Amino acid sequence: AAAGGGINGAGATSTTRIDGTSRVDLADDVMLTAGTSATAAPGPILVQAWTELTGDDTATLTTGGLLQGAGVSSRYIAIVDNAVTLGSNDALTSFGVINIGTYTLANARANAYVSTYGLAGVGVADADVTVHSGNDVVIGTGSSLLGLYDVNVTAGRDGSGLRTNTLNGAANALGYVRGLVAVPDADASTDLQNRARVEDGTGASIASAQNVTLGAYDGLLSAHADGTGHGYQLYFIPVTAGTSSPGSSSSSTLVMNGTATAGIYNTQRVEIGCGSNASQQCGPNDTPTIRFVSGAPVSAGYDPAFNAVAYINAHYDASVAGTLIAGVNGAPVKAVHLTQLYAAGGNVFVNAGSVQGSGTLTANGGPSITVINRSNAYLVLDGGAYIPESTGGQIVGNSGSLTRHANPDAAPIVTIDNAYTGQLDAS
Repeated sequence: AAAGGGINGAGATSTTRIDGTSRVDLADDVMLTAGTSATAAPGPILVQAWTELTGDDTATLTTGGLLQGAGVSSRYIAIVDNAVTLGSNDALTSFGVINIGTYTLANARANAYVSTYGLAGVGVADADVTVHSGNDVVIGTGSSLLGLYDVNVTAGRDGSGLRTNTLNGAANALGYVRGLVAVPDADASTDLQNRARVEDGTGASIASAQNVTLGAYDGLLSAHADGTGHGYQLYFIPVTAGTSSPGSSSSSTLVMNGTATAGIYNTQRVEIGCGSNASQQCGPNDTPTIRFVSGAPVSAGYDPAFNAVAYINAHYDASVAGTLIAGVNGAPVKAVHLTQLYAAGGNVFVNAGSVQGSGTLTANGGPSITVINRSNAYLVLDGGAYIPESTGGQIVGNSGSLTRHANPDAAPIVTIDNAYTGQLDAS
């Protein structure tokens, strides 16, 4: 804007205001299931709410005349809230990762420029940036989250940790006044606020076969303000006036009244044998019992006429098939098939400025897979045995008054024990 005249007063104002809400709400008794295999088809569950802001507001005013008064104002205001809420008794189950998170990415600028000249001049520039971000995650009472990979419940960042709440605000107020009497004034202020809160309800369960992260994050806040008014009395004597008020604040709170367990499947044990608990040696003609003692879900099947040679030819490269075939019976045999065996330790990571509640944190380490075969049936691991290369048994971060259970890291162990000592067949 521009103005001129003998006696003149002029003003220019630019204001941008944004009020926004990003929400994901699950009703009560919702069930979500993703994936079919921890390795072949993990199927992640991602539940995230976020806001991205980019703004550049500029107001400029130039005036000239005998007696001049000029004022310019630029304001950028954004009030946003991001929330993910799970109702009561919801159940989220994934063969992969579960990521629940909320965050804001904001980059805002407000610029106010004023220039005036005359016999007597007053120039005022005012620039203000306000960005307030609220981030909430609520896990309802009685709800459960179960993942075979990591389970991350975070406010102030996305679940994976790739994006953290980031607020950048810059206010620039600049004025130039020339005259016999020159009165400059420039004010710049920035107000950045982030609030992050995670609440885990009573009876809620968060469980992972690997790691659990519970975190409310302050985020990255960068506030800049520059208010400078330049006056030139008698047209050449410099006078400077102005105020610069950059401000930022954040709060992060974790309220934990449920349970969180990492490495929930740290021990897998399968026993094949006879008797009520598969604990006895089978006879050569007995059909074995398969007992799943502990660990991740696994399926089993019994084949009374398994063709080992055909199986090897179908599943292995010709360069090694011959060696394997030399060690098996060419006639049909009994066999027990097991799908993928899986065990993993895990850590619990806690992050918040304030940790409250009466919940329990458990981190299990020392993953192990044990299969004991007390029958003369061949043991076929169709999916192999998988233990991730990761640590376990640690609770990391300030957990306040929450109950803690942990065991230290231990080396992973896979034990396949063909413990049968009887006849291979009844002949």
